[in-house]
Amino acid sequence: SWQPGRRVQHRTDGLAWPLETNTDLVLQLHLNPSGKLEKIQPSVGFYFAKQPPSAFPVKTWLSSYDIDIPAGSDHYVITNSYVLPADATLLAILPHAHYTATRIEVTAAENGISKTLLSIPRWDFNWQGDYVYREPIPVRKGTVLSMNIEYDNSSHNPRNPSNPPKRIVYGLNSTNEMGEVWFQLLPVSQSAYQAYQADYKTRIYQDSIRYNEFLLRNNPRDAVALSTIGVGWMALNELNKAEGFFLESIKVDPTADFPYYHMASLQIQKGNLPRAYAALQKATRMNARNFKSQGLLGVVCSQLEKFDEAELHYNAALRLNPNDATARENLSYLSVQRAKAASRPR
Repeated sequence: SWQPGRRVQHRTDGLAWPLETNTDLVLQLHLNPSGKLEKIQPSVGFYFAKQPPSAFPVKTWLSSYDIDIPAGSDHYVITNSYVLPADATLLAILPHAHYTATRIEVTAAENGISKTLLSIPRWDFNWQGDYVYREPIPVRKGTVLSMNIEYDNSSHNPRNPSNPPKRIVYGLNSTNEMGEVWFQLLPVSQSAYQAYQADYKTRIYQDSIRYNEFLLRNNPRDAVALSTIGVGWMALNELNKAEGFFLESIKVDPTADFPYYHMASLQIQKGNLPRAYAALQKATRMNARNFKSQGLLGVVCSQLEKFDEAELHYNAALRLNPNDATARENLSYLSVQRAKAASRPR
């Protein structure tokens, strides 16, 4: 991503990115309108390493979706913290906020001793970037990373985008606000790396739940947000919570296919194949062109020994998406499943 003031970082310390075949490059530009039509022509430069990467860092973050700054408030503060799951070395840090932010402080606390990792006493939206430590900082398991970000939404703030000031909430536009700090960490061992990877997966789902809760505060009838929260709870193995959100999503939009698809996945996880079958029948009835629903219905049919029906759905999935390797593999395995079912004593 690029934000105003972002500078090139040319790293030569074994941290090259492996770019796999068919990798997509997505460039996010944080731009402001100028009041007239502008031509946007970004360019991207690659520095190719002479050797494969020798170090494999991870990223983690602090953020808040609860930003709600009253008009005229000159000292609004958000905080967040995170406990490190394993020993690592802190390589770089990247803060992000918008116009009304005035100060950013980031600390690391271990055994009651706090160390400042980043201090920006006069935040400027037009001067953002990542900061690489000259001497990487060792951080142990259990260290608490914390952020403290202050905002001034008063008329005394010359950078305030609204005059007179208006209420500001979290959002993607520059006239909204954000508060984030990203960390690049190098785990000290393979087991530490795996601990961070597992923790990152959990935090992604927790973050998805929080973000979609923010969307629901703006629109309680957002069926996609309700269903996405359900997916998050399902991934965190909170199946009853997940089911409640899927049911609410169906109630809000009975014509949508995606909550039925996710409900079927949940029922499979619970081991209730008849309910999964019923949910997928509804999903494919709502949207017959969803290859994932067709393929999953094929799986459920084969487990219920409805082999002819399974074959129909696998073929439907492949017609919709000829690159669906899972449906192709399941279709080829169907004859084995038929043979096993036929050989069992009745």
